[in-house]
Amino acid sequence: MTKNEINVYYKGIKQRIKYFGNFNEKSIKSTVKQVFKINEPLEQIFFQDEDGDILALDEQTPSGISIYIYVEPDAIPKNPSNELKIAETSENLLKFHWVIEDDIEQNGDKNLNVIQDKYTYKTVNDDDIHPGVRSSCSFEKGKYFFVLRKSRLGAYTALAITKDEINSKYSRENSIGIFDGYPEDYELFAKNLGIYIDMDNKKCIFYDYDKKTKIKIQYYNSNKQNVGYEAHIFSQKVKLVAWLKRNGVDGAEEGITILNKGCIPIPNWITS
Repeated sequence: MTKNEINVYYKGIKQRIKYFGNFNEKSIKSTVKQVFKINEPLEQIFFQDEDGDILALDEQTPSGISIYIYVEPDAIPKNPSNELKIAETSENLLKFHWVIEDDIEQNGDKNLNVIQDKYTYKTVNDDDIHPGVRSSCSFEKGKYFFVLRKSRLGAYTALAITKDEINSKYSRENSIGIFDGYPEDYELFAKNLGIYIDMDNKKCIFYDYDKKTKIKIQYYNSNKQNVGYEAHIFSQKVKLVAWLKRNGVDGAEEGITILNKGCIPIPNWITS
């Protein structure tokens, strides 16, 4: 019986898989799920080519090809709880909510529709109104950790930690986060996004809170773009900002919700 092989890539890791006989999609997916420790069921695992297009493979699939794994994220519940179940008390920790950014207040009362119960930010279904929001507090000294529940962010969106100065308007200069859906993609998507801000050591890290893993972020130093898992904070005081396209498009439908009304105790798996 002929021995065949394929090269499988997942999250930048290459794994050669050899098999006897014809290509069997279910068998290969099961092997991929086990090797890469993928929690999602087989129905959420797809094959892609190098262009990101979904591949429909059958037993005639030739040996030696390279395929890429795409795992479809779990759907976000329509009415998820805005509270994380944590053992530690979150009393005496910094609490905050969304407020409209000063430089877009000219849209008037219509902007108020984008913030629901102060903690969930969505955009209104109006092509002329794309208001951004910021945190009601600034982060200046100490260490902070909070979690945001969100949709996958796409084009014309931003979620970032940026400088907070008097009369400052949002720009990418010295900002840290996700811009226009990059580097977030289907594989890196975090439904519950943890943000760790260490103002004592001037660093910021984004986490997939559910998987307890770091995720890639963009950061700008003098408008030079960089990508990595940890970014240096150049400002003495920073704020959280978000910008979504109009309702129902590119991550705006579910919005971005501040869980537990702000900061929670820093998890042990971050400080250890």
